[in-house]
Order: sequence, then structure tokens, then C-alpha cells
Amino acid sequence: MSDSTRSNAFLSIARPYVRRTLANELDGVLVHGLESTIAHARARPLVIATTHVSFWDPLLVFALDQALPGEGRALMDAANLARLPFFGRVGAIPLDRSDRQRALADLDSAAAMLDAPEKRVWIFPQGRQRPTHLRPLGLRPGVLRLVAASGAAVVPVALTYAFRECPRPACLVSFGEPIEPSALAEGGLDTLEWALLRELAVIDNAHEARSDDGFVTLVASRVPRPDDSIATKWLARLVR
Repeated sequence: MSDSTRSNAFLSIARPYVRRTLANELDGVLVHGLESTIAHARARPLVIATTHVSFWDPLLVFALDQALPGEGRALMDAANLARLPFFGRVGAIPLDRSDRQRALADLDSAAAMLDAPEKRVWIFPQGRQRPTHLRPLGLRPGVLRLVAASGAAVVPVALTYAFRECPRPACLVSFGEPIEPSALAEGGLDTLEWALLRELAVIDNAHEARSDDGFVTLVASRVPRPDDSIATKWLARLVR
């Protein structure tokens, strides 16, 4: 696994493009638990395991990683990375799931990158997009190999998309506290599943309460609000 595809010049262009795209297409990106994760990232290398909901997720991971100190990489299906090579230019690394030995080698190569604080590797342990309401979550064991080979703690991250007072969905993200490698080794994927479900519950409770308490706005929405449209304002005046 080579770092040769990562390009700082391309990153300088891609970062504002991604934020602008998310702002224009989503009703904002709101994040819970970010400050705690920043502190953990400064202190140690991390594996960040996130739920996988839609095609937006890789762009969300890219934007989320910018909020953390140091350097992050993200494992991406090798076939998809070959089809979308620009993700390699911003730091995605391949995971070839077509062959078990190649997949293990890719996971071990990713683990070798976790050699210092402020280093991290993102992984979608479900391996594919799944609706957030399905149980169990369908986690795959690659994340266990990554943690065992690196000795890094794993941070559970839940993300989902919810319609609020806007015709576009908001992205809601919740970072949990790190799970130590020993706890993951003992409890296996069940330990990670329970942690991800806790973070999904944080999002569900905030959405149900219509409250953003504890969430920070990572990307502010530029989507026009329905009540700000000219048509809505004229209708309001007509019925007064």
C-alpha cells in the first residue's frame, strides 16, 4: 500500500469543494462528541469505525477527518477506489475484499500506518450501505484484524441522515468513547455493535426531541429554507 497517490495539492482543492458540496446539498452536518475525540486523537492512534448509510458517507468522513488533528486515512473497497481514483488523492487506501489473503494484507498495511498519536484509519465495518434501523448492524470482522494488528483503540461513530425543517436531510454524527483493544478482543463484534447502537440512540433522542444540545455544527447549510422563499412569503401575506 503506497502513499504515492495522496496529494497535498489536490487536498487543498478538494477540502473546500467537499465542504461547499455538503453545505449546498445537506441541511448541515451536526456532530456530537467531537471535542472528546479531538483529545483522544492527540493522545494516541485510533481506528474510527462508522456506520455506512449512503453514498454521501465517504465525503462526510473526509469532512469529519479535517476536524481532527494530524493525518487520517480511510479504507475503501478496492474496486470502488479504482472506479473513483480521486478518493485516493485525498488519502483513501484500498481494501481488496475479492480475496481473503489480499484483504488481510491490506488491513495489516493500514494497521502499520497507526504508529503514532494523531494517526487514524477510518473503516466502515458493515462493508456496505445499510439502513440504520436494521438489526443486527451486520458488522464484519475486518475491524477486529485492524485493531489487533495495530493495537489502536477503536472509536465508534454513528451517522445518519434526517429530515428536519428543510426539504434536504441533515447529517447527524455521534462519536463515542474509544474501546480498548482488550475489550474488543474479549467481546468481539458484539462490543462494537453495542457501542454503535448507543451512538445511534444519541442521534435518535436528539432528533425526537428536536434539540441540537450537545451537537456542534461542522458544516452550516446553504440550502434555502422553505419559509424564506418568495412564494411562501407572498402566501403568508395573502392570508393575513
